[in-house]
Amino acid sequence: IDIALDAFEKVQIENPRNNHRHRLEHNALITKDQIKRAVDLGVTLSFFVDHIHYYGDKLNQIVGEENTKRYMPVRSGIELGDFSSIHTDNPATPINALRTVRTAVKRSSFKTNQTIGKNEKVTIFDAMRAITYNSAWQFNEENNIGSIEVGKFADFVILSKNPLDENPENYKNIEILETWLGGKKVNTSIYNWS
Repeated sequence: IDIALDAFEKVQIENPRNNHRHRLEHNALITKDQIKRAVDLGVTLSFFVDHIHYYGDKLNQIVGEENTKRYMPVRSGIELGDFSSIHTDNPATPINALRTVRTAVKRSSFKTNQTIGKNEKVTIFDAMRAITYNSAWQFNEENNIGSIEVGKFADFVILSKNPLDENPENYKNIEILETWLGGKKVNTSIYNWS
C-alpha cells in the first residue's frame, strides 16, 4: 500500500489533477495512517469484506491475531473521511450485495459466526451507502447512479423487505422482486445468479 501511495503521490506531483479519485482495491490490512495518507492524496478505498465472511475463522492463522483485529477497516475509512466502498470479487466470491452489506455490518464468518474486528463494524446505512452511492462516487458517476434522484438513470431493485429495517442475519430471506435499468423494468429470469 505504501508503494502504491508513493506512486500516486509522485504522479500527482508530476501531473497534478484535482478530483482524480484513484482507488485502492481490497485493503485488507491498510493502516489508519495509510488511510489518512490516501484521503490526503485524494485516493479512495474499496474493501473486499467477503474475506471476512468466507475466511474469517482462519484469519488468525493467516495474518495473525493483531492484524485480524483491524482486518478490512471499513469503519476507519469512513470515519477518516473516505468515500469507502465495499465489493465482491466475482468469480472468487459469488455476487450478492446483501451478503456483502451483512458482512460489513456483522463482520462474522459463515462457518463459526466469529466476529472479526468488532471495532470496524459499520451501520446498515453506512454499508448500504458504501455499496451504492460511494461506489458511484468513486467512478465519478454520482450524478448518474448510486442513489434514486430526479435526473439519474433510475437503476434500482425492488426488494421484498427494507434492509434498513431488517436484522442483517435475515438478509438471506430478502428477495429481489424487480430490477429496473434506465427507468425500465427488465427481465432477469434469464440469469442464474447462484
